[in-house]
Amino acid sequence: MNHRNAWAVLILCAAFPASAAAQNFGQEWIDRVTHELEQEGPLTAKPVKLQGFAGLAYFFDDNVFLDEDSAESDSIIVPWVRGRVDYSEPNFDAVADLLLNYKAYTSEDDESADEERFFGRARYEGAKFRAEIGEILRRESDPVDVIFVDRVDRIVSGTFPRLSYDVTNTVSAELASEIQFVSFDDDAFSAADNVTVRVELGGVYRMWEDTELLLQLGLLMIDFDDAASVDSQGWYFRGGFRGPAMERLYVDAYAGVTGIESDEFPGTSDAASHDTMDLGLYARYEASPNLRLNGDYARRFAFGVGTDPFQVIDRFLVLAEYDVTPEIVARGRLQFEHAHTAMGNTRDYMSLGLGATYRITSEVVAEGGLTWRQGDRGSSGGDFDNVIFNLGAAVSF
Repeated sequence: MNHRNAWAVLILCAAFPASAAAQNFGQEWIDRVTHELEQEGPLTAKPVKLQGFAGLAYFFDDNVFLDEDSAESDSIIVPWVRGRVDYSEPNFDAVADLLLNYKAYTSEDDESADEERFFGRARYEGAKFRAEIGEILRRESDPVDVIFVDRVDRIVSGTFPRLSYDVTNTVSAELASEIQFVSFDDDAFSAADNVTVRVELGGVYRMWEDTELLLQLGLLMIDFDDAASVDSQGWYFRGGFRGPAMERLYVDAYAGVTGIESDEFPGTSDAASHDTMDLGLYARYEASPNLRLNGDYARRFAFGVGTDPFQVIDRFLVLAEYDVTPEIVARGRLQFEHAHTAMGNTRDYMSLGLGATYRITSEVVAEGGLTWRQGDRGSSGGDFDNVIFNLGAAVSF
């Protein structure tokens, strides 16, 4: 898979992106660093840049476990620190970003835990050859989407290597991969521990500066650690376009076909298979000097849970950022996801968040927001509604 479309999660970058803008803590961080994997451009020499941030956030969550019948509310205190270093030369750059926090639940003491999130990327750019590798590593427990909808401790690692070679002045060949590792701490979820690997070979044709047509052929493998879980293999073929579609509008879009088939289920000669459209769209639009919009849609296969070896995920995300004044920035976030599993089950997840940041000084900001979440956890808990309120402050150094 082209890592620019790695879940194609986008973010509108803020000066203090570690707090959550009324999402679960860390959501804005993962949005932002995934967007950094999407970004390209010529490398330039810059001084080494070191940044440090620290803050304290308060959350009130009226349904901590996203339970349908007996919602448990709680207040959560989250102290956090974040450090980042950027290094750049004419042909090489690297970045490392680390976010550490502790979630202290006032009532649900057993849910209190530390969390760690790391993003790293290194790029080399020669006259004809380019190489890049990125890593997003998370140790967390909050529900975040239709796949990770349960509150459970887990480690999620995504590694994104890519090679590109200019065959001519207008044609390039690309080899890219995505390696995802998921491990749950809870034994009840350990059957879903897996490694998912995507490898793709692509051809790129540059029509003019910054505008490209592409063809990609890829393979997919879902390998579960538990011998009782059923592995799957898949493929995809697609074409796409990336570049400016009009003034202030950047588009990265692809469409094609994809298919997957599982191994035989234990004790039977039956296997699950599915073919569908392979679709993705990312758009970034600067509607005005004060208003910035990002939109994203992607359909892809993901690992399944329980008796499902795989599932099809449709993911839709819209982010908006508006500069009300030079000191006040308002933000909105809409996320909708639909899962259709190999065994025919369906689940939905929706999240709507509104928040604002107020810059008190050049080093200090305050933030607040509200999020509403609704969805269907299927057999693990039925329908749920959830409201999260947050306040926080941060300082840079």
